[in-house]
Amino acid sequence: MVDNNVLKAADQFYTNGTSYDPLSIMHYDVYAWQTLDGYSLVSSKVISEGDKRIMGALYPKDKKLSTLAVPKIQITNFTSLDVKTDKVRKGLVISPSFDLKTSPLLGRVHFVARLTTLDGLSYIFTTNTKYSWNKMAATYLQMNLLPSSKVSYNKGGKKNLELFFPFKEMPALNGEKVKVEFTVYLDDVANNKMNRLAAYSLSAPLTLSNK
Repeated sequence: MVDNNVLKAADQFYTNGTSYDPLSIMHYDVYAWQTLDGYSLVSSKVISEGDKRIMGALYPKDKKLSTLAVPKIQITNFTSLDVKTDKVRKGLVISPSFDLKTSPLLGRVHFVARLTTLDGLSYIFTTNTKYSWNKMAATYLQMNLLPSSKVSYNKGGKKNLELFFPFKEMPALNGEKVKVEFTVYLDDVANNKMNRLAAYSLSAPLTLSNK
């Protein structure tokens, strides 16, 4: 959980691309027993020159928005992941419920629902190029979000976010039990990569037969 929701999320995009400052007042102690090569570092109680530069850039006197600002999204109150079989449309209807808040910059997100194995530890490979996320069976929505906005999805009786996965577009499952994982990615266009925010939920087990 820590790997997925903290370490993988705290990449260069979320640190504004700044360089590492071992003298920063924000640095914790690093003890030799915590590292493979015996490296250690004592935390500082003095604001470093690097701290001063980054504070000046992030909170400029003459600008409303820092030049280091990046699109960011805060997701809270994730309450449910509703996955239902629609026999008329012949597919899965996936409806997550959560609140979303954006930063002052325009952001583009992908809401992704992937099929996983029953234990939720592995994704299911597919040769389908349309219903795929990195060659794993998935359906997704791309959405541009307005700056400084708030929105609630599938709450208060509203049905305003739905992902649909047709049975015929899934790999052959032959009645195998699977789960659905819902994940949100923020699109870092400048650096040409996706930034995973979190894997919010796994559905209950589903038996799918591609019919």
